[in-house]
Amino acid sequence: AKFVSSFQGLTVLFLISGIFLLLKYAIKRRRYSHLIPSRNKRFIDVWGDFSIFPGTASYEAAGLSLTAVILQYLNGLFHLYKNEVLFSIWIGYTPFKCLNKPEAVEEVLGGRKINEKAWFYDWLHCWLGTGLLTSHGQKWKSRRRLLTPAFHFDILKDFLPVINERSRLLKQL
Repeated sequence: AKFVSSFQGLTVLFLISGIFLLLKYAIKRRRYSHLIPSRNKRFIDVWGDFSIFPGTASYEAAGLSLTAVILQYLNGLFHLYKNEVLFSIWIGYTPFKCLNKPEAVEEVLGGRKINEKAWFYDWLHCWLGTGLLTSHGQKWKSRRRLLTPAFHFDILKDFLPVINERSRLLKQL
């Protein structure tokens, strides 16, 4: 009897903690949703923007890949928010900011402040190592300086016909 009552107490404690966390994240989501444009979210929307996608089997039956459908969805969001400087995509209870204007990208990449990477970049270290995408701080700054001259506009002019041709092919997909 003593074990059952302590088990029930522990269960109630976990339920109350879960409800508290759910409310905390729902309030956070509501606050961020009003600051940065994003799709309206339901109160309990565990998968965020990706909750609208059914399982992989339904896409395979239609001859599509889930990756292609997600990319089309993201392309649609960029088109929907084309007049906005940035917008949010929610994955779970985490907002991911999407920059939609070249000026915003320039502001972020050209800023003097060295930005720390988000926690999920740590997952990429074993796959990609600590390159330009995943590193931060002084290591990121030195690697960016090495790559910047390769993307100077005069150098990229030579590749413009190839870039245009490949862009047209990609658009047809």
